[in-house]
Amino acid sequence: MEPKIKPAFQLREYYPHEVCRIINRKQAFSYMQHGVMPCDIYLSPDKQDTVYVFFKSETKELYEKYKRHEI
Repeated sequence: MEPKIKPAFQLREYYPHEVCRIINRKQAFSYMQHGVMPCDIYLSPDKQDTVYVFFKSETKELYEKYKRHEI
């Protein structure tokens, strides 16, 4: 069993397979505008990007809408 990751900013832990990581700020903000908050936020290893971590189960429908440019 893989270990749970303790997020830096939130209290809710997660398994790596439960989440998606997004560096596209527009996409992440779009999810947040639709009421889905990231479960974690951190800097990429090269310190060039902010990584927004969302639960896949909470973003599935929004991701499909985002791909179709509906949000």
